[in-house]
Amino acid sequence: MPAQIEGLLNDISTLKTIIASKQVKIEEHEKYIESQRNDIGAQQGEIQTHKDEIQRLKELNKRLNDALFGRSSEKLTSVETRQGLLFNEAETYVAGNEDGEKQTKVKGHSRRKKSGRKPLPDSLPRIEIMHDLSEEEKTGRHCIGQDTSEFLTIVPEKVFVERHVYPKYALEAGVHIEGEPDVKSAPRLVRLFKKSIASNGLVAYILIAKFCDHLPFYRQEKIFARRDVELKRATMCNWAIYAARRSERLLELMSKHIKSGPMVAVDESRLQVLNETGRKNTSLSYMWLIRGGPPDKPAIRYIYRPTREADFLKEYLKGYTGVLMTDGYSAYEAVAYALKLTHAGCWDHARRKFIQASKVAPDSSATKAALKLIGRLYRLEKNAKEHGLSPEELLQLRQKKSKRRLIAFKKWLQKMAAITPPELELGKAINYTLNQWDKFNQYLDNPEIHISNILVENAVRPFAIGRKNWLFSGSPRGAGASAAIYSLIETAKANGHEPYWYLRYLFDKLPHADSDGKLRELLPFNLTPEYIQGFYNTPESNPET
Repeated sequence: MPAQIEGLLNDISTLKTIIASKQVKIEEHEKYIESQRNDIGAQQGEIQTHKDEIQRLKELNKRLNDALFGRSSEKLTSVETRQGLLFNEAETYVAGNEDGEKQTKVKGHSRRKKSGRKPLPDSLPRIEIMHDLSEEEKTGRHCIGQDTSEFLTIVPEKVFVERHVYPKYALEAGVHIEGEPDVKSAPRLVRLFKKSIASNGLVAYILIAKFCDHLPFYRQEKIFARRDVELKRATMCNWAIYAARRSERLLELMSKHIKSGPMVAVDESRLQVLNETGRKNTSLSYMWLIRGGPPDKPAIRYIYRPTREADFLKEYLKGYTGVLMTDGYSAYEAVAYALKLTHAGCWDHARRKFIQASKVAPDSSATKAALKLIGRLYRLEKNAKEHGLSPEELLQLRQKKSKRRLIAFKKWLQKMAAITPPELELGKAINYTLNQWDKFNQYLDNPEIHISNILVENAVRPFAIGRKNWLFSGSPRGAGASAAIYSLIETAKANGHEPYWYLRYLFDKLPHADSDGKLRELLPFNLTPEYIQGFYNTPESNPET
């Protein structure tokens, strides 16, 4: 052993000093390593933040592209479901169902089957056109049958003038009848639109063209002009406002009917209204939709309001004690709380958010899993309806199957929420669903509550489509009139009426309805389509024929 090392071994204090210095260097090195680890962790965090931001921007870009160029339907086609792709409409139909053919499954393979053409309705009138041989060609032949073919045709609307004639009759010379005038004629037709050139049928046609077929008054003005009829848009607007004003009490009775059912569904849609007092013309107003009444006699009210404040609903629903179904807008919670209503949520809104997430990230297994589970919940409800389950049977089904799936779904959502950035579309869908969870689950314990609020959203759609055509209402009074006409038309449609004939019947009968009892008889859910059709198929019952 070298003398230097042997000396160190005998010098304990020196060894301790050396060891202490080495320990200090080791600690310094460990601190350096830890700092590097922290730096790496921070850098990894920044990298992940950047990745999340990149993904968020990609999703935003995809959403903007979809808004500009994509289709608005939430339904995924079978091609999209299989491939996770979002084709445009033409490509989807070509890839998934060429030439209207259907797939018929046969053991071992599939066969394409022509779907065929639906026969023309028997209710349409027929005009028979005979294509026969000449008398010379028929010589020596006898008829053994005939071939027929039918084609659908149309004649543009006929515009004509109804001339109502009232002959006047005078008493013969020297004749006097007590209590009778010397000159007498038939009673004048009682008309809704007095001192106007409009018949009830014309106004009904004009309102259906705008509020059902989305033709603004200025376009109808041009259409009438092509038929040499001068009909100004301002005149048509005045007719609409007058029809709405005459229907005010009818709509009040409809509102009472809405509160007579087990559930009221509410939604709102934006609207631009010009000339609102104290507001800019660029300000957004809202059209509110309220659907209720007994399930077999639904009613729908549209109500125009200048803001999105929902306080008016507290007064509108005063006295109602059932279920309030809405989306996740926080103002509805205050209404439900104030009126002590059961507040139910609509699964369509959760489903829609996961569909949005699937559009921006079509390969995401998480969005596919969520949509698959929600789809199973919907299928259970659909099967229950198809099998005509009683309320008790429906509750048993929900408690046995739906509840179990929802418990598993919530655990999965909570797990995913911990690892999914909330800024991403998937994160938004997860957090929205968890935040609304109690409302979404209300349907499990009440057979009167639907899993979906689709009926009220279907009533929003005609208004939203119409808004794209007429863009705005010219005044608050016009917006209020639009709300009234939409209420009549959509309630008529919800009760199976052809809306033109319902409005025509309403305008014919409204001048004679001088009590609430007679007005109730004119509400769409108190009439049948067969009754109205029968009324106009009887000439003596038609005041305009």
